[in-house]
This record gives sequence, C-alpha cells and structure tokens, in this order.
Amino acid sequence: MLLLKRHLIDLVRAGKKRQTIRLWKTRRLRPGQIAFTPGLGRLKIIAIDQLASLSALTAADARADGFASKKSLLAEIRAIYGTPLPTDRLIFRIQFQWPLPAADAAAASHKTKPAGSRAARKPRSAKAAGPKLQKPRRPAKSGVPASAQNARQSLRQFILSKAPRSA
Repeated sequence: MLLLKRHLIDLVRAGKKRQTIRLWKTRRLRPGQIAFTPGLGRLKIIAIDQLASLSALTAADARADGFASKKSLLAEIRAIYGTPLPTDRLIFRIQFQWPLPAADAAAASHKTKPAGSRAARKPRSAKAAGPKLQKPRRPAKSGVPASAQNARQSLRQFILSKAPRSA
C-alpha cells in the first residue's frame, strides 16, 4: 500500500505527479510491484532508488513529484515528517505509473485478494477447512461469559426439576 495525501492524489490524477519521496526504516516496495493507493486504486511501481540525503534531490525530482521547485518539495516533506526530520530513516525515491497499463490491469483484476491476505491463504489443516462454527451469543449487558451463563442456567433447571412441588 502506498498512501498519499488527498491534494497529492489530485496531482496524480492530473498527470503532474509520477514519483514520491519516502522516509522509511526499510524498503517496503519493489520495482514491478502493483501497489494500492486509496483514492486512486492500483498503480505500478516502476523504480525505487535510495538517496544519500534530501540534498540529493533535484529540481527535476520536484517536478516529477508534482511541485514547482525543490524548495516546495522539501517544505512538503518537512510538513509530513516533521521538523527535525527523523535521523533513523532511509530516503527513497519511488517512481510509479498510474493508471495501470492494460496488461497489468488485467493481471491485477484476476486477484481478488492480495497474496498475503488471510483470505488468499490455504487452510493450515483439514480442521481449519471445515465449516465455521458459530459461537453462542451472550445476552447484552451481562458481563458473564456465555459458558458460565449456560452452566448456571443448566444448574437452575436441574435444581428446579428436583425440588418438591407445592400445591
């Protein structure tokens, strides 16, 4: 997943933003990967470069990121990551393509769930593959677990069945 601020999503839609800068502890994406961005959908990661510092950014990087100048790009990075910038992070330049090319869009549409999601994984055992059992519902505002409540109810019925009946 690659998150973007709402005003940056508008720049991608307008075709002005083709890359983004990230300060991460480790690389989270790889070239060729199809990433999901809320508000845009799927986009293809073209390249990821690790930069030595923010001073390695150029005016061309700023234009590809949708900004008029390097100064405005650095101001946006500081607004997102805070001042002072975190020193324990690596700097990545991520180039992406949106919308997806037709071949990539067709391949991505065949996947209903991401490969790492729970729904896409195979069950670990035959027991896990069986039907789901429903848990007993507990009455509202009880505070007593359902199993203890069922035990109490069974005990109450037993005692009442053995008690002498008065006329």
